[in-house]
Amino acid sequence: MTRPTHTMIIENANSSGQGYCAAHAQCVPHDRLVEFGWLYSHTTPIVHHGGTDSERYYYSHTYVSAVNSEYRCSYYHGDGIIRFSKGGSGQCHRVPFYKLSKYLDYKNKWILKRS
Repeated sequence: MTRPTHTMIIENANSSGQGYCAAHAQCVPHDRLVEFGWLYSHTTPIVHHGGTDSERYYYSHTYVSAVNSEYRCSYYHGDGIIRFSKGGSGQCHRVPFYKLSKYLDYKNKWILKRS
């Protein structure tokens, strides 16, 4: 996996810096998410300051369910955890990569029942 840096380019960024990043296809869960029908939405830049470290640049790649776009997941390069949420709910499920296939199978069935 290529570690993200501040030199990664986000194209057509909005006022929050979110936009398209071609490097999203290199993130660890990308192929698995696409296989289970999740679509890339956008990338958000994240900068960490302070402590004994200099600035660190990370990115969060967001995907949406092809069945119901209210359901989203984000992969944050800083900790490697995939977070699943429903828009506006304020809740998320944190899923490590090794459990991703089983969770996606469950989540897709759950979304289909409610859509």
